[in-house]
Amino acid sequence: MISSSIAPFPHECYDLENKEEEEKQVYEPVNHASINADGNDLLEIIRAKESTRNNSYGYSCDRLNRPPSLNEIRKVINYKKWESEVNNKSKFIIGTLLSSFTKKLNEINCGSLEEKKEFLAIISGRIAAYYPFKIINDSMINFIDEKISKKVLCFAENKIYSLINNKDECQYDIQKIIIRKARETLLKDDNKLELINNISSKIREFHKNEYIKENLRLQHFDTKKIPFAIFIDLYNNHLTENYEYILSKFIDIFDGLGDDKECCMSFVFDTFLGEKVLHSCADRLRRVIFSSERKSQLLLEDLLSLRSTELSGSYMNSRENYHAYFKDFLDRSKEKLAEKINEHLTEKSFAIIIEDNIITVCKGSSKKKVLYYSKKYLEEKLKSYANCYNSR
Repeated sequence: MISSSIAPFPHECYDLENKEEEEKQVYEPVNHASINADGNDLLEIIRAKESTRNNSYGYSCDRLNRPPSLNEIRKVINYKKWESEVNNKSKFIIGTLLSSFTKKLNEINCGSLEEKKEFLAIISGRIAAYYPFKIINDSMINFIDEKISKKVLCFAENKIYSLINNKDECQYDIQKIIIRKARETLLKDDNKLELINNISSKIREFHKNEYIKENLRLQHFDTKKIPFAIFIDLYNNHLTENYEYILSKFIDIFDGLGDDKECCMSFVFDTFLGEKVLHSCADRLRRVIFSSERKSQLLLEDLLSLRSTELSGSYMNSRENYHAYFKDFLDRSKEKLAEKINEHLTEKSFAIIIEDNIITVCKGSSKKKVLYYSKKYLEEKLKSYANCYNSR
């Protein structure tokens, strides 16, 4: 069996200046041209499982190697560029390490090609996405939200409200100040060292609890059967050898956030149905929509259950009449939502957005967009709910 022991992890005194050199020693990219036909078959399994890994976490509109389109973002009620960046680059780390593991699996003189395919098909989907990567990814997002985003937001809100109340304030200076504050907070040594310790702790926890072996066992996979026991040890050992590489890549992601101005601004402004809205404002708008969605779902459930009873009579059981009644229900629900959102958007001190790269109150075309896409969001949710109910 391959040893699954882990060497003492140097998280307390991790040398940030030397991590790039350490990374070269820990990991070398796979040369796909050097892999034989069997290896290509294994790599194809990894590619086929990419959507499963991608769907395990992150925004539904996120895809590797391309930014989401505006139409895709218009359907998302809570999008943060910095969080999307962390999610996407985490997925890239997973794919890279799986590719290098495939080379080892292909070369090991144990098991048939079909057995290797069977193992890789199971390990390269949800399991590879979660252990340890989603554990680290989620921990890092929580850390950034608490230690970076909230601090930058608190600082920025005072500046922004001063800007709104003082027409002489320079827009360019305000945005520069927000970006500078975000970068300063990201680069603060205490924050980076705390994040390193957090990630190191998650890696230790993952290694100690043997999450992968336990997850395979729960899927009724025989973890003791040869050659699968060898394959599991090979994969665990592969991760162990690359723990420092994994740590360094996640710290690179953290460092890179400060280089992206949009990421820096997204600590303060959420993308709400395609519009950049001050986080506290967007949060209130989301609560309004969630509340309206829940109330409308309860009313819709009554409507749908009534349709299935004799009490509804021939009118509701008629397909055409039902669709007319359902359309009327949607229209009324959307108008009620629009009224509530409009109340919030008319508060000058509340509805702060970025429009055409200018921080301002929400009015005119931006207000129309928020109202339109909020109603569209509710409509799609209620239609989806009705379809699920009718398919029971």
